[in-house]
Amino acid sequence: MIEVGTEVIGNWGAMYPISEGVVVAVTESGYTVEWAEEDEYSGAETITCSYPFGEIKREGETSINGSPIGVFVKEDVEVINDDIKMDSSKPAYIIKTK
Repeated sequence: MIEVGTEVIGNWGAMYPISEGVVVAVTESGYTVEWAEEDEYSGAETITCSYPFGEIKREGETSINGSPIGVFVKEDVEVINDDIKMDSSKPAYIIKTK
């Protein structure tokens, strides 16, 4: 279960460093993560972002097309999306196209 204090990793893709953060709040709509890095625009030493439930994935999980980009739990934490226990042998989500 992701809760306050859960450590997360942000993989932003090519040419961007991996970020480390921590969940600082769990609200009715999702999670608030504080990233420990300097914001070059504001000069702040931390950046705080909100993520809806289901957007923080298990470490090593990829999207349906194999992309490793996203926000992941840093440790072996049981991830529950929308109160449904995830089965590690099945995709975390399905993308529907027209």
